[in-house]
Amino acid sequence: MCMEMMPVKLLLLDTNYSTLSEPVAIRQGVYRGTLSLRNLVRKPDFHIRWSAKDRPEHWRYNGAKDYWTSDNIRVEPGKSYRAGVTCKAPAKVTVQWKQQHCLALGEPIQLPPEAGRVVAPSAAIYAELLVAGRADPSIAIESVHFAP
Repeated sequence: MCMEMMPVKLLLLDTNYSTLSEPVAIRQGVYRGTLSLRNLVRKPDFHIRWSAKDRPEHWRYNGAKDYWTSDNIRVEPGKSYRAGVTCKAPAKVTVQWKQQHCLALGEPIQLPPEAGRVVAPSAAIYAELLVAGRADPSIAIESVHFAP
């Protein structure tokens, strides 16, 4: 069977978004592929600081609890996610499952170093990443990731 190089059209269901991939080898009539949406954390490397020079975009410092918190990340109950942290120095990063925007679900769990898997509890609709301490997270952390 003949292999042909051509781009594949990628569509996001229920949206008006589509794009073409780089040319890939396909056989006529056979279409297979995997799509990874990569990191669900907004500004996972803490570098962009438009609204405040002392705070990474999409991260907030909670002085009462002494940690930095990410924006809420929408999750599917029962789904497994790849999660981890790449550190430059020792750092404590946890994931807090939430059943509403401001309603935590149980205690935070330690984020696996580098890469691991976490499963969203059956009542979870959000996850939030927490970085312990007052220091700017970019000092100790290269990046965090949370992906399907």
